Amino acid sequence: MNLNPYSPPQTALDQSSFEGGNSSAPEFYVVSRRKFFLLFYLTLGFYDYYWFYRNWAIYKARTGESIWPVMRGLFPIFFVWSLFASVDRSLKRGQRTHFFNHARLGSVYVVASVIGHTCNKLSDKNIGSPYTDWIPLLVFITLGYTLWQAQKAINIACNDPQGESNSRLSWANYGWMGGTLLIVALTLYAIVSGVAD
Repeated sequence: MNLNPYSPPQTALDQSSFEGGNSSAPEFYVVSRRKFFLLFYLTLGFYDYYWFYRNWAIYKARTGESIWPVMRGLFPIFFVWSLFASVDRSLKRGQRTHFFNHARLGSVYVVASVIGHTCNKLSDKNIGSPYTDWIPLLVFITLGYTLWQAQKAINIACNDPQGESNSRLSWANYGWMGGTLLIVALTLYAIVSGVAD
């Protein structure tokens, strides 16, 4: 203990105290395996945008970094490497053992996204059919699996490997999934009706 009354107070500060963050909050968005897969696949991948937004919003609240979570959620292809690298740093900082090749996983996400977008555009113009019709489905499955690999690392980094703190589906979750499935059903009905006519 310093007995000098003129010396500045001595306190133990962590990094988040300097950055204006909240050290008690989780660093990323924790989700259980079942909930992640249901939300990703039953919203036809639209959950992707929300998932990125939530991760960046929680990361900003924890670290105090000056970032725009909404923009990073809307354009994940430009920020996926940065998010995955942040998760990797968190794992290493917490000395948690989990193999997470963030650079390779980020590259898979970007390449798959570009291939899927390109094939959708080609399919709209009837170029390369039927391959350009089916490749986006494989891309969709790949994107979901890629994000799930990142989610596993996030859950471990946040000391919740099974994602138990966010495993229950809310009414909003059911609404998003039900709404998406309703749109799909109506679209299929319209296609079948059009063919029948």
